[in-house]
Amino acid sequence: MKKVDLIFSSRLSSPNGDSRVVRTFAKSDPFLKKLCVNLAIISADLFFESEVDYALKSKKGGIKRLMKKIIPFSSFLTIKFLKKGENNKKRIVDYYNSQDRDTDIVFFHEILACYHYLKQRKNTKEKVVLVIHSNGDTFKMLHIYFPKLINTSYFKYLVNAEKEVLEHVDKLGFVSQSSMENFRNNHPKFDSEKLFYVYNGINNKVGKPSYKLQECDPKYSFCCAGSISKRKGQEIIIKAISRLSLEEKKLFKITFLGDGSDLVNLLKLVKLNKLEKQIVFKGFVNDVTSQLKVSNGFILTSLDEGLPVSIIEALRIGLPIISSKVGGIPEMVIDGFNGFLIEPNEDELVEVFKNLSKYDLPKMGENSLKIYNEKFTQNAMFLNYARVFLELN
Repeated sequence: MKKVDLIFSSRLSSPNGDSRVVRTFAKSDPFLKKLCVNLAIISADLFFESEVDYALKSKKGGIKRLMKKIIPFSSFLTIKFLKKGENNKKRIVDYYNSQDRDTDIVFFHEILACYHYLKQRKNTKEKVVLVIHSNGDTFKMLHIYFPKLINTSYFKYLVNAEKEVLEHVDKLGFVSQSSMENFRNNHPKFDSEKLFYVYNGINNKVGKPSYKLQECDPKYSFCCAGSISKRKGQEIIIKAISRLSLEEKKLFKITFLGDGSDLVNLLKLVKLNKLEKQIVFKGFVNDVTSQLKVSNGFILTSLDEGLPVSIIEALRIGLPIISSKVGGIPEMVIDGFNGFLIEPNEDELVEVFKNLSKYDLPKMGENSLKIYNEKFTQNAMFLNYARVFLELN
């Protein structure tokens, strides 16, 4: 039996993609034990007494949203914000080391938490496995969110931290094959034997898919789930809808789920283009699945991704998907089979919107469900991670 400790500096109840993946591991115990893996999760939940109501937090987050809007324009605020996040990662590592646990493998989903563990490492017999939830470029997402970071001393520190981690990890994982290959191209001297990829997976207990395009009103009622931010590219969708004719606009309703720093700007853009009937913002919702079930398509036009869980949720429901071809998304969406792949720009999206009637969208939805069952179930994820753990000696 391999003993594995998963160390995670966020709360499992957090709505971000990494937390949702790690939260899935919390339900893995019976399955992994059959595969001779005993996994324990040490997360930031240890430091809190009760659950956070993220929907309520979202409604009260005006000041926080304003700060997140200001931070990217200041190198000082950027560093302060990122160091606060790093302190949370060090805190969970300090706690873990204080427990003096007996384990075979220490498992991370965050590079800085892994870095602080390696700095304090007591038992060099424990194997270290790190999974990076990016497109293979460790800092690309940070560059998008925090453009003032790149010329700072803190960014140099992050680069050195990455170097330290890469020198000492026993296995380095990614959430898609393309992400792993991108990393390999950027780090040609890294030992390829240490690399692996495992697709994120979620459970399939959602009942039968309820995909029926003809029952939706308007005809194309699409859902977009994710943080409201520049990286997620919601502005592209709004601008594309604004370029449709009046009659074409009447066919569309786009429901955005989530909250974030770009919300105020997007609300203004919707009002400016008089798209209140076509674009709806629901804020953070606890049950994304229920929203997907009353949609007949899913759309995500991110500028950068690893392997978005929101698309996996849409695959599981059986929805056709429109998405940008970034990160691991082309491994989830096959153009013309279960959806449409575009560059993250409004010109290509306008063309897709104008030509939707030419495609068999219900058949695409069925194909999405097939892809989910073949590649993105939680048991497939557990099985593949178990193979990685068991191969480590």
